[in-house]
Amino acid sequence: MTRYRQTKDGKIKFTPEQEAARDLEEQAWEDGKDKRLAKMKIRELEYAVTQRRLRDAVLGTDDGWLEAQEAKIATERGKL
Repeated sequence: MTRYRQTKDGKIKFTPEQEAARDLEEQAWEDGKDKRLAKMKIRELEYAVTQRRLRDAVLGTDDGWLEAQEAKIATERGKL
């Protein structure tokens, strides 16, 4: 597939060197997919730990939810 870059004079085809560089960039992005997904999941799990959840944990009324949440976060961090 031929790629182009936009200039003020219009579209210009990538040179073979530019094509190779772009292929490497795309491959690097694809290779990092699992880490990006793990980081997204960690953020999602951490955002679920609200002030109310923390208060319930301190008061002992959370039924182990916070520990389970921390275990899930640790699992995702292990993927990094």
